[in-house]
Amino acid sequence: MQPELKPSEHYLEAEFFTRIQSDPEIINFLEEGSLDGLWYWDLEHPEHEWLSPRFKTLFGYEQTEIPHTSAWWQENIFPEDLQKALHAFQAHEHNPSVPYDVDVRYRHKNGHLVWVRCRGKIIRDKAGKPIRMIGAHTDITALKSRETQLDYLNSVQKTLLDTVQHGLMMFEAIRDGEGKIIDLEMIEANAAACKLVGRSKESLVGRYLSETFPGNFEDGLFEAYRSALNSCEPVKLTRHYQHDGLDNWYDIVATPNSSDLIVISFNDITDFKLIERELEREKQKLEELYFRTPAIMQSINGKGELVQVNDAWCKAFGYSREEALTMRNVDVMTDESRAYADDVTLPAFWRDGRCDRLPFTYQRRDGSTFEGELSAVALRQVGQTSEDQTSFAVIEEVTERNQSRRDLEQTVDTLREVKSRLEKFSHAASHDLKEPLRKIETFLPMLLKAREENDAQTAAYANQVIDRALGRANALITALLNFSKSQDRALETTSVDLSDAVDQAWQSVSYGGTTEAPVFRNEAEAIKLTCDPILFDILLVNVLSNATKYRAKDRQGHIKAWTGTDETGRTCLHIEDNGIGLDKEDLQKIFDPFIRLHTQKEFPGSGIGLATCATICKRHGWSISADGKPGKGSCFSIAFNLEPQAPARPEKERGFL
Repeated sequence: MQPELKPSEHYLEAEFFTRIQSDPEIINFLEEGSLDGLWYWDLEHPEHEWLSPRFKTLFGYEQTEIPHTSAWWQENIFPEDLQKALHAFQAHEHNPSVPYDVDVRYRHKNGHLVWVRCRGKIIRDKAGKPIRMIGAHTDITALKSRETQLDYLNSVQKTLLDTVQHGLMMFEAIRDGEGKIIDLEMIEANAAACKLVGRSKESLVGRYLSETFPGNFEDGLFEAYRSALNSCEPVKLTRHYQHDGLDNWYDIVATPNSSDLIVISFNDITDFKLIERELEREKQKLEELYFRTPAIMQSINGKGELVQVNDAWCKAFGYSREEALTMRNVDVMTDESRAYADDVTLPAFWRDGRCDRLPFTYQRRDGSTFEGELSAVALRQVGQTSEDQTSFAVIEEVTERNQSRRDLEQTVDTLREVKSRLEKFSHAASHDLKEPLRKIETFLPMLLKAREENDAQTAAYANQVIDRALGRANALITALLNFSKSQDRALETTSVDLSDAVDQAWQSVSYGGTTEAPVFRNEAEAIKLTCDPILFDILLVNVLSNATKYRAKDRQGHIKAWTGTDETGRTCLHIEDNGIGLDKEDLQKIFDPFIRLHTQKEFPGSGIGLATCATICKRHGWSISADGKPGKGSCFSIAFNLEPQAPARPEKERGFL
């Protein structure tokens, strides 16, 4: 028999409620299939409450272990949740439209926590009085566990987001009807992001990028974000963002999480950029100082290759900067300095990291050289190999200073030599001058006495001795004057014809011997010399006088003047004779003052002539030397500083005439 249907009631609905009333198995099925326990409470007798078997099983108890009373659940529910359940009951009792639906905690028989969603419905009599209450339990322990985990993860995520100093914003793509990304909606922003852009989170989250930061579309940033979403590849950018009230530099990384979600990480690098700009300005100043300073500067790497040079370096060496940067630093040194640098100074420099005033001789592009002192420091960075190291070096040109020092040293040496020679000179001069004076002192009284006594023979002898002494003194004084003139007289140079000068000097040589005069041949070339003509004449007269004086008594004298070249190619004047000659051991000392190889009786003289010749040659930058053999003659050679010339006639082997 079909139940009578109400208007708009489906017959199956009516049949279902009828079967529920007559078939308990349906209730059991509903409890087992969708619920975790039922309870039915007598509100007129509140201590009575029926608890379904599944209700008891949920908490780990057998049917007989839990009585059908309300006291059990009120004792086993968490105390704070009991108050929550009672408040919910009172609210539902007072107003049936307020549902009884609470989440509460029970302690399982074995001790663990069980979360239950408890829902109920009060049944009232016709007068509206609550008489019964039916309720159902649903186990939500797993759900609550996941919620707890999710809350924890959300808390950790929020902590991380707010701890990170970089700004982080998450956006969701907004697409048009054709699927093209036309905007981005912000769904998250951390505290750092809000601080960096000067906006609150509430004013950003849930709004479109075109609303909050339209400058992203003007600056091209939106296109970069869209490209990252379309390619699912991260994009890195650095931008000077001057829109939307901002004027800052940002490093930006846009990382897509999917084709619709993108995380944008950014950091304000404005201070860094300002420092970078200041460093760039300082770098430009230093480069300007480096390139424009008048000091010669260079930098090399560990291989000795030039990696930078300044303008003064290019000017000093004659290379362009482009050419210099293909060279090694030793390429502008002489061979000797290059070997010293490669073998000694460079290894020591890279070991010690510095060097001070190392002397080198440098060679310019045109082949000329200059002396320099190099000071350098190595610029080392952590992790660099020795070849990657660089240096900063300054080269100071010291040619003039060194030459001045050498000149000073030479002057000091010369002064020492002059002092020594003057000491010898003064001693020898005083000795030689006293000798004729002693004779005059001795024979003058004899002369006077002989004249008083009319002793003609004695007077003649004394007079003869005094005349010779006066002549000797006169000759010595003349020689001393010439020697002094050769030392102190300022050079007054002019052009002199060598052949003419030899002729003139020979005419000045007086020959007073009793034997016939020597034969003289002047074969000197008409070479132009730049010299002091007076000193040059003294030089030639002294050499020619010696050639006439030291003649051999057994043969007629022959003297020849001729030009040639020495082994170095210098032009030389040779004055050769066939006189008594020279011993080998006497060849050098004859140019010292007051050195005489013979007695005054054998060959009278001052002993100053050849010393005068040596001084004159030295002052002109020439050299004088002698050669000879005893009894075979001698040859004096004066080497001039001229360009090498081929002799006018073949030079004969020196044979001493």
